[in-house]
Amino acid sequence: MTYDITRVNSSVDAHGFLMYEQTPIESTESYLMELTHGFADAINARDWALDRDSMVSTHKPGRWTAQPGNIWQHVDASYVVEYEHMACANTLPDSESPTLKLREQIQDVSKACKESPDFKVVFGDMRCEIDDSKGTAIVFANLETTGMPAGIVRQSVIAYHWRRTHGVWKCVRNRGIRGVDIS
Repeated sequence: MTYDITRVNSSVDAHGFLMYEQTPIESTESYLMELTHGFADAINARDWALDRDSMVSTHKPGRWTAQPGNIWQHVDASYVVEYEHMACANTLPDSESPTLKLREQIQDVSKACKESPDFKVVFGDMRCEIDDSKGTAIVFANLETTGMPAGIVRQSVIAYHWRRTHGVWKCVRNRGIRGVDIS
């Protein structure tokens, strides 16, 4: 099922919490896509703080609420990222795809942002596939990066792998394939 990430059927309550009303699967899809979208928001805000308090989030069938906080707390300790278009990939042969842990990824992206201050990440279409019986999900996203290097737009496909443990969803893997550069 494809779901639009434009925050349809959402509102903000008196305490500033985002409120979503959907069916259980749509609610989980929306929740995971919103969390996934939070990674781009954090990168664009240059928010690298791994040690802040967790995002306050509650997910129940048919409804979830979230208050802005630390998106990086939604990453599992086993998390790995593997994709060609990381900043460090520019220093490796095209045949190599680096595999990094979260801290390494954040250091790499932070460095790239310092070197290319106009660097920006924008998600396009997103789709979520959930295997409720296994407690796993994959959020597929079309991704566009600009500003690294200046004047270049790069489109990629990213898959964020999520796992539910004791009712909590954590991102365990991020895999991406770089598209062609558009200038």
